[in-house]
Amino acid sequence: MQLILASSSSIRRELLERLNLPYQAMSPDIDESPKSGEDAEQLARRLSQEKALLIAKQHPDAVVIGSDQVAFLASDPFDFVGKPMDYLQAFAQLQRQSGQILNFRTGLSLQSVRQNIDTTVVIHSQVKFRDLSDAEIDYYLQQDTPYFCAGSFKLESLGISLFEWTKSDDFTAIMGLPMISLCQLLRQYGFRV
Repeated sequence: MQLILASSSSIRRELLERLNLPYQAMSPDIDESPKSGEDAEQLARRLSQEKALLIAKQHPDAVVIGSDQVAFLASDPFDFVGKPMDYLQAFAQLQRQSGQILNFRTGLSLQSVRQNIDTTVVIHSQVKFRDLSDAEIDYYLQQDTPYFCAGSFKLESLGISLFEWTKSDDFTAIMGLPMISLCQLLRQYGFRV
């Protein structure tokens, strides 16, 4: 079966490559704006499913993986923390997150038109930032440049140094693609993982 990752994320590609399965990556073009009243779990579920379904309709014989992640501070579950895009915004995000718990909802969807696959799950994760000084934030941003990462950190890199703890049933969900859940689903649909 053809496997497609509906993502342009280099981190998601790196994670999927761990499975040594042949796949293609295709970037879905969808509007990622939250709908009125949509919480983080609903948004992560909808976006991961929409990404996978868009590519699955274009490639009906393939099994398509879609994933999306929504982050929010525990103090405000409707104030989503996005990608900072530059140093100043990343600095402000990390200042705000210092000493706080950041929650993640990571959606994972498998879709296939011909095989009648329509499965979506959402993984819950948390990170607790330690108290960060401005000098520590500056040093971190200069080293890791996480400007295209929700929450302004790269868990797979130096970002791990920012935390007191992380909690997740699948730590790769914090990185953007929940690999334990993905392996379970792929086995369920006939892939040898």
